[in-house]
Amino acid sequence: MTVFDDLSAEQERLEDILGGLDEAQWLSASGAAGWTIADVVLHLAQSEESVVVTASGGELRGGLGQAAGGTVDERVAFLVSAERAAPDVVLARWQRARRAALDARPNRASPGRQVTSAGSPRAGSRRLRRG
Repeated sequence: MTVFDDLSAEQERLEDILGGLDEAQWLSASGAAGWTIADVVLHLAQSEESVVVTASGGELRGGLGQAAGGTVDERVAFLVSAERAAPDVVLARWQRARRAALDARPNRASPGRQVTSAGSPRAGSRRLRRG
């Protein structure tokens, strides 16, 4: 079993939990101050979408580097607030994004190709190796 198998299993468990929530639960406070459960799942979707872009060789056109705010937390909060949506829309977006990110995982990317993080266009760059 690989780390990606573990990640997939963890995401499937989370999907089962999220699928059982009613709208009031989706809109209730999460463990992240000021964020609802829907906000946290939207943040997960945005993160997975960034994985897909960078793993496929694309450049992030926005993300944290383009968001308003002085700290990473402020920038992430700005991105979430700009894209809030109904819980069913957020769940569907995360489901699509998580599956696409697993399909774009590093062992399917070109070895040695530089991949950038979601934080900024070049921050956190690393080389991928087959493993």
